[in-house]
Amino acid sequence: MTQDTSSPARVDATIRIGAIEVRHLVDGSGSGNKGLFEMRLPPNTSVPSEHAHCGAEEMLYVLEGRLRHSIGGVEQDLGPGDSAFKPRGAVHSFSNPFHETVRTLTVMAPDLGAQSFREAAAVIASGALGATCFRA
Repeated sequence: MTQDTSSPARVDATIRIGAIEVRHLVDGSGSGNKGLFEMRLPPNTSVPSEHAHCGAEEMLYVLEGRLRHSIGGVEQDLGPGDSAFKPRGAVHSFSNPFHETVRTLTVMAPDLGAQSFREAAAVIASGALGATCFRA
């Protein structure tokens, strides 16, 4: 039996980026397909920096908790069932200033892949991250 290499790979890689936990569920980066990941952000935490995904767009959906989300400087609080679309290259950030963990599900197209999150974690851990554009 041969594997269809055009299909996204199913993975379950959990990557810590500071206090953020990203669990990459479907990695489409090897084939240019969409990817899927779950993010958990504990209470009273934020993403270290504004960033953009130059070659990818994202659709974020809140599963539980609340997320403060900013796209292009426009901030809004999202709760369960709310979603946010981030076009390619849109500068965005998010935080959880609330009292419960937030959990989101995000589709990225095309997928940057689990490895891009590992690389971002290393850059953030080094303290070198400014406004960054992650590439697909």
